[in-house]
Order: sequence, then C-alpha cells, then structure tokens
Amino acid sequence: LGPGGGGALCDPARPARPAPPPAAPRFLDAQERIRVASRQEFVGRRRQLQRLRRGFAGQATGALVHGLGNLGKSSLAARLADRMTRHQLAVVFGQYDGLSILAELERVATPLLGKLFTNFKDRAAFQQEVAAMREAVRADEAMLGEVLRFLFDGVFAAHPLLLVIDDFERALEDPAPGQPQVLPQPDLRPALGALLGAFAAHHGSSRLLITSRYDFAVPDGAGADLAAGLIRVPLIGMGPRER
Repeated sequence: LGPGGGGALCDPARPARPAPPPAAPRFLDAQERIRVASRQEFVGRRRQLQRLRRGFAGQATGALVHGLGNLGKSSLAARLADRMTRHQLAVVFGQYDGLSILAELERVATPLLGKLFTNFKDRAAFQQEVAAMREAVRADEAMLGEVLRFLFDGVFAAHPLLLVIDDFERALEDPAPGQPQVLPQPDLRPALGALLGAFAAHHGSSRLLITSRYDFAVPDGAGADLAAGLIRVPLIGMGPRER
C-alpha cells in the first residue's frame, strides 16, 4: 500500500466482485437428516480440528467429540470430512445396531465396486460374500467386526473410509447419579464392541468419528474398556474470539 491506495487490490475502475449466491442448506448425511453449518458459516473450533487431523494423520483410528447439545459437534464432523478428501464418508444416525451400520457401509461401498473389480463375476462374488456376512450379522451382531476387517482389506483399502456415528447419546443408557461411566444400551454393545475392536486393530487409513453428548465406556467383559483408545475432543461454548 502507498499514497495511491491499494492499486490493483481496490481499483475502482474494475468491475465489482459478484456477491456469492445464498448458500444452500448443508447436510452431513446423504439422507439429509443432519443439518450442519456450511463452509461459509463455520467459525472457530480450530484447535479441535487440528487435534482430530493430527490424530488421524498419526496412529489414531478413532475419535470421540463430546459436549452439550447445539455446540456444533455435527458441524465439526462435517468440516473434518471436508478436509479428508481422500476418504469415503459414511454416516450412521438414529439406528446404531449392527445391521444399520452395515447398511450404510454397503451404501458407500457399492459405487466403488466398479473401480475395484473390472470383471463382473468378481464383483458379483464380492457382493455375495457381503450378503452372507449380512446374514451372519443378523444372527450375531458381534460378527460386524469380521465384516469391517473384510471391507478394510477390500474395497476400503484403496478408498479409505471415514465412518461418522452421529448423536450417539441416543444409543447410551441415561446417565445416573453415582454412576461413574455412561454405558451403551445392552442390546447395542455387541455391535459397538465389534466396531471399536475392528478399528483399534486396523492399520490402514480408514477412520472412525463418534459424536455424543456424553463420554462413554464399552466394557469387554475382561475388565478393559474398548473405547479407551478413542481420542477425546470435548466441546464447550465458544469464547468471544472464536465467535
């Protein structure tokens, strides 16, 4: 800048920059159930994003964003997904049983089969194997871990997965006074335990992100907590500078 002002930066003879069109509603999930802040609307949460990105760039395969309602947990998940451009986004919301999780994984994996298998017979054989595994999960939800390992080694090897499980407090028991830990509902524990175990043992690029109002634990029956390996990212109200 000098005596003549900003020069090319603010030349009054140049046409004005057109105003951007009104932003369309932004949703985290393909079914458009979870409305989130658009990139233009999103503010703050820089440190939380950095923590998630650094953790996922390292050895961490799972993270938990937790805090009270209306603090932007889902919008933070959407912003993270925007940054992880190599990953295929799958979103589980409302139904947290093994079959519902598997249905979302299949929805994301199906369009990728053409890239993975050029031969129709190979693609059909893969789909038949997934169908057999679906029946196995229907009989025993703990089998979800085997399905995940199969997908990690197959379709999600070249096209890594970002699995977001949103509003997970719906799957938890109600917090009670004197209860040291919040636990998942009993009928959902086998699928969740299998899911966490598969991601904990995963050495590829796929990642798991859970959003919940409450932190939680998933006992494995032997005294260990299957959720202990998740990166914890708590959200609190924004300060004036973030706002």
